[in-house]
Amino acid sequence: MKRLNLFATIAVASIVCNQSLAEEVKQGWSNESEASVVTLSGNTESESYSGKSVTKLTDGSNTYSLNARYLDTRADGVQSAKAWGLSGRFERKFSPVWGAFVGYGAESDITGGYIQRDNADIGAKYYFVKSEGFDWFSELGYRLTQTIPLAGDKFTESFGRVYMEVLKTIRNDLQGRLWGEYLPNFRQSSGYLYNIEPSIMVTLSEIFSMKVAYLYKYNGGAPEPLKKAEALFTTSLVAKF
Repeated sequence: MKRLNLFATIAVASIVCNQSLAEEVKQGWSNESEASVVTLSGNTESESYSGKSVTKLTDGSNTYSLNARYLDTRADGVQSAKAWGLSGRFERKFSPVWGAFVGYGAESDITGGYIQRDNADIGAKYYFVKSEGFDWFSELGYRLTQTIPLAGDKFTESFGRVYMEVLKTIRNDLQGRLWGEYLPNFRQSSGYLYNIEPSIMVTLSEIFSMKVAYLYKYNGGAPEPLKKAEALFTTSLVAKF
């Protein structure tokens, strides 16, 4: 009987704890878009344009999202970097703290060595903490990719995927975010990927914010003479509505 009471107490405490982690999810449509433009003139002429957009529809326990991104850099009229990505995702919540997702997307990174890469994802999501001012969650899943390289034949690879993100409100007008992603390659162990991005966002108004971010990307399977590591520092204007 004492054991049953102990198990019941633990179960109730677990339910209460999970409920305390949850916060009310905003229903309906939402969008977060950011844009950055940098131009340089004088001894050299260069232009850099980048943008991101995330559109979501939350309907009860279901969330549908569409992500888009673009980067174009030119120096003296010659394109030095170009990348784009477009992906969709469906997420289903089964409790306040965990759910599952499926997603599909296409991306391109000419300077990264591929014309197009298609990614199919499936996995689970779990919130360790979800409260006003602090979110901490992780995702665990599987990714199947098909790549069209700049040189050579199209090939398919399988990856695991471990993702973690922390979002902290430092003060009313200042927010910090840190996310990291590791993808072990099941076909070639040395071809693993990882990405990490810390960022700070300062609120300017109810809609607009200024964001500073540093994205580090590593591709262990990048063919020679391409570098395995890339870094991107951006300062962007963000609009939320």
